[in-house]
Parts: sequence; C-alpha cells; structure tokens
Amino acid sequence: MSTINSAADNVLKSKSTPFVFSFLIVGLLCKQLQFGAFGFIEVATAALCFILCAAKIVSEEKIPGRALVVPICLFAIIMITTAFACVTDPGRVSIRDTIAYCFTSLIVCSFILASHGREQAYVKALCLVAALFLFFFLLLAIVPSPIQGYMYYQNSWKLQGLSNNPNQIGFLAATTLTLLLIMEFSCTIAKKTAVIASVASGLAGSMSGSSAYTLAVLSTLLLIFFFCGVHWSKRLPFVFPFAIVFPTLFAMLSFFPLSELSFFEHFPGRQIGVATGQFDDVFDLEADGGQGSARLALWQNAFSTVAASPVIGLGPGAHVPLSNVNTGTVILNEAHNTVIDLLVVTGVLGISLFFLLVSRIFFTAYKGKQLILLVACLTPVGVYSLFHFLGRQPLFWIVLCLASVTFVMLLRQGRGFTRSS
Repeated sequence: MSTINSAADNVLKSKSTPFVFSFLIVGLLCKQLQFGAFGFIEVATAALCFILCAAKIVSEEKIPGRALVVPICLFAIIMITTAFACVTDPGRVSIRDTIAYCFTSLIVCSFILASHGREQAYVKALCLVAALFLFFFLLLAIVPSPIQGYMYYQNSWKLQGLSNNPNQIGFLAATTLTLLLIMEFSCTIAKKTAVIASVASGLAGSMSGSSAYTLAVLSTLLLIFFFCGVHWSKRLPFVFPFAIVFPTLFAMLSFFPLSELSFFEHFPGRQIGVATGQFDDVFDLEADGGQGSARLALWQNAFSTVAASPVIGLGPGAHVPLSNVNTGTVILNEAHNTVIDLLVVTGVLGISLFFLLVSRIFFTAYKGKQLILLVACLTPVGVYSLFHFLGRQPLFWIVLCLASVTFVMLLRQGRGFTRSS
C-alpha cells in the first residue's frame, strides 16, 4: 500500500504534471486534430484526469471539498436539465453537448484536485503553455509550408491555427492575457518571458479578427489606467504591466492594412494584416457580415426561448431561433453570450450557481483589497465571454475557480510590485 501511496504522491508532486495537464487542456482547442467527435487529445485528457483523481484519493493529501462544489454542481444541474428535456421533449437534447459539459466538469474537478496546494505552479504552467500554443500557431501561419493555408479560416486572414475556428484563438489569447496579468502583478514571471508571451497573445488575438478580443483588450487597458490613477492619486508607485502593451499595440495595428507598409513588403509567407477597416467597425453592428446585429437578435430571442422552461432551462443544445432574412429559414443557434446561454441551457438553477461563483470572486477580492486589480485582470476573459459562449470550455471554468481564491492570494503576494520598482 505504501508503494501505491508513493507512486500517487510522485504523480501529484511531479514538476512536469502541471505542464502535461496544461498541454492537454489547451490542446483540446485543436479541433483539426480530431477524427470525428473526438481525437487523441480528448482520450489522453480523460485518461490523465482519471489518473490524477485516483492519485489524489490514494494519496494522503487533503481533498478540497469546497473548491469542488462548483464543477460538481454544474455536472448535477446538467444531468437534471438533460433528464427533464428527455422527458418533455427528447428532440431538443444534444447528446454531444451533454457529453461536452460532463467532460468539462471532469477536467475542472481533476484540475482542482491536482492543483490543490500547488496552484501557483499550475497557473504558471497554464499561462506558458497557452502562450506556447499561440506562438506555434503563429509560426505555422507565417512561415511558408504546405499546411500554412490550414492556419487561416476559409481563405480569409483570420487565424484559426489548429482550432478550426478563429474564435477559439481569440478566447485562448484573452485567457493568456488574463493569466499573464495575474502573474506579472504577482511577480511570478520573468519580464522577458512576459514580453514574449504578450507578443504571442497580442498578435494571435488580433490575427483572429475578433472584435470581441479587441474590445476585451481596450477595456482591460482602460481599467489598468484607472488602477494607475488610483495609485498615483494616493502617491503610491505603480509599474505599468508589459502584458497589456503588445496586445494593445497589435489590436490598434490590426485596423491598418500592413501590406501597404514598406516594412512588410518582402515579409515571407502571408502578410500579417488581419483587418483593413476603421476603429468604427468595432462598434458597427453590420461589420463582419452583420455579426453585431445577429447577436443582438439572438440575445432578444433567447429571453423569449427561456420562458418555456425558466427554472431548469432547456437542456444542452442550441435552442435560440435566428431567421435568415435572405432565405426566410429559421435556424436554432446559441445566443453567443455566456450568461444568456447558461440561462437558456440550465435556467435559474444554473445561472444562480454562476452568479454565486462570481459573487464569491468579488467578495474575496474585496476582502483582500484587490478588487479593482482583479477585475482588470479578469476583464479579457469577462468581456470575451459576453460575445461568445464559453460554458463548455474547461479553461473558462478553471479561470473562474482560480479567481475565487488563488488569484487574490497571488495578487496580495505581489503587492510590492505596485509599491516598488
């Protein structure tokens, strides 16, 4: 029995475990590597999750029961809503989405169990691995090769990497920026590493062509300026974070056709220009094929849809109708807003859990006197979630769970960052 305990401890305490787990979690975004509904990364992630859960149970380490409440409750709510939908209207249940939610709950639970007592190592691993993936995608997209064309979405300038969707790249870039800000404010990352990761996050996010990412970056910049102003008004020194500099720079450059600049005239491979519009396009509802107006219509329709089952929702799947003005057909879609989509899928039951988690984050940050700074750090993911549904993304829930305790602890640990050099 002692041999089994020793093996379990070795797995949990190994310095490579956070990086292997982070690699698999981020790798789940690589949809082009799937063969049908799932692929090698999904199988490997599930296997590692079971290994880590078993190791935690076998080891003598404490089980963080309170931290597991959110993912376990999420799983329970999904099961309840699925069962209710199967009884009332089986046709509206998406088996694939149900499995995705259950898989997400398993990953988040496993992450909480494995990272307990080692949260800082896991935050660092997630951040560095996410930046590495973005850098790798950029390398494949810029350097001429037979697979270069696959890095772009449907012959456009939008970077999709191996994700098969530019929005996944925007989400990963926003998450990387959040983790980078946490690490930089907590003084747990070298400046050179922060700069390289910031470049990867900013360039990949801008090349995804996502207006949501641009809004997330600009919103974060404004909140950091506000935090600077508060510190300067109190005559407290403050060092401006490198993490936000390059995302801001690339977000602004993405509105200019870089191909017209002589510096990029002989750039190998594709040109880096990802947009040729103006800043007004970010707020133009008809820009990018009318995505803005379509989202507004989806949000409106979603509130009418949820009225059919307001308490426990309609269950996993796409339920929000959207009419095609050209063909007159109606297609069921998601609302592309995490809060609204959770309300549609899980009803008041699920959205209450979500707001309970968010309230805990704010309360913990307020008690730790880190509220403004934590809100600024979470803004990239928070703003992005308002324009895309992230409820099936393990990374989204992992960031929220880390924010409820770990991020505040790290920010308090690095308070000297805002008082000294």
